[in-house]
Amino acid sequence: MRCIIAFLLAPLICFANPAPFGLAVGEMTLKEFKEKYQSQCEGINKWSLGQMFSLSPKSINFEGLKSVDVIFDHNEILVAVLTRLNKQKFDSVFNMLESKYKLIDKTIPFVGTKSACFSEGDVQIDLDAEHLSAEMNMNYITKKFMHSYKNQSAEVAKRARLVEASQL
Repeated sequence: MRCIIAFLLAPLICFANPAPFGLAVGEMTLKEFKEKYQSQCEGINKWSLGQMFSLSPKSINFEGLKSVDVIFDHNEILVAVLTRLNKQKFDSVFNMLESKYKLIDKTIPFVGTKSACFSEGDVQIDLDAEHLSAEMNMNYITKKFMHSYKNQSAEVAKRARLVEASQL
């Protein structure tokens, strides 16, 4: 009987969205977040129309963590966890992510900008370390929010080009 239950629950466990630092991306509600974390509200995100918050890196036990920002959508569901870390952690963080998630793409030159993209469930995980920067980004973003962001930012860029063209 236990084997049957485990077999039935295995797909649910295998495809659960990532939860960096206990923040279940695509699942955690704003209410759950506020009950669990002390944070600073940073306003409304123009892409998701939901609230944004900053967490103190000191409240999370992860070496090299510089900042943690979270974004909720208009339905009060967590859609993004955006972090900054010491760039020196790139290789170790990359190895940790590679052991947990499906690697989609990577660019890791000996010298230069390093990046990697992973996927798990409905979440895309991006790791980016610019060449001359001392910090790197590690972002967990739902695919729906990423799609919405790309579409909306492309529209903003298109409008800006039209405004510039109209001035000539």
